[in-house]
Amino acid sequence: MTAIEREQRDHAKQIIYNHLKTVPQFEQSAEYISKCILNGLLIDEVFFELDEVGTVNNQNHSVRNIRKYPRYKENIIELNKILKKNCNKKLGSL
Repeated sequence: MTAIEREQRDHAKQIIYNHLKTVPQFEQSAEYISKCILNGLLIDEVFFELDEVGTVNNQNHSVRNIRKYPRYKENIIELNKILKKNCNKKLGSL
């Protein structure tokens, strides 16, 4: 469940492009493919924290939109716990 907010667009595109350039099969088309991938990840709404849930989003197609898709609420709570735990591990090793 990855997404890119509008203000992250340029940075994310550069990261995707740089990775694609390292794959010989994609090297010549890295610019085009990075735009396609980015368009699939781009969202209009921002992520925000919701008490007792964690990171959510009100984007129409986002499963993190628990207002539109309340059936995903427990899954999002569990996902946020796992992500937070893993992020804390990575930060601790820096």
